[in-house]
Amino acid sequence: MQGTGDTVHATRRWLFWNQRYATCTYRCLTHISAPARCTYWPKRGADSHAPTWYTQTWLHQDMLRDLEKRSLCVLDNFNPQAIANTLWAFAKLGLLPSEVMVVGLTARAVGVRGDINPHHISNMLWAFATLGLQPSKALIAGLTAQALVKRNDFGAQGIANTLWAFAKMGLQPSKALIAGLTAQALVKRNYFEAQGISMTLWAFATLGLQPSEELLAGLTAQAVKLGTLSSPRPLPTRCGYLQRWGDSPAKRS
Repeated sequence: MQGTGDTVHATRRWLFWNQRYATCTYRCLTHISAPARCTYWPKRGADSHAPTWYTQTWLHQDMLRDLEKRSLCVLDNFNPQAIANTLWAFAKLGLLPSEVMVVGLTARAVGVRGDINPHHISNMLWAFATLGLQPSKALIAGLTAQALVKRNDFGAQGIANTLWAFAKMGLQPSKALIAGLTAQALVKRNYFEAQGISMTLWAFATLGLQPSEELLAGLTAQAVKLGTLSSPRPLPTRCGYLQRWGDSPAKRS
């Protein structure tokens, strides 16, 4: 039998693994579609003495549930990146987390909302929308407030994901948030990809909101540019959203 010292040491190693590598494992699993190997090298420096974690597993519900239980033990140590990664991974895998996991992650996200950045915000909202889950009012309020504070740090894809998520969940963003994201979208209009333009226009149409003249002009110009250079296929879709408002790209050329 193991001695008390060995048991304590094993427990500490188990907790260390959960705290440092649980969310990495979630992300790794998104790339496993069959019995596969996933190797993770810790950061250099202070953790260079840590062993390389080597996992070989089937992707199935039982394994996810076991990982959930381990994560719940150290949920209080999750930072915004860990929360966003975990939710994103479940959504990417198409697997619904348990209710206790969702409640725990939501509560933790509300607790660390002051450290959440636009990348975390868009990923969390995208994950909730993709999973068909409804965030708590406290979480929506916290993410909205933080998005307003850091609206100038949003990238094109983050803007698209955020607006799409609100529309997908049937939640109406505040006027201040729409104004802030619209202004930032204008700044980043030349960085939008075809999918981001489609998602943004779909979100406005689904939410029953009228995009500003400047935003429509900017996204239309970028859509035409992308359609000419590399991606003509999404253009009819985007034009369809413009037609919902009785408008067309031709009127703006």
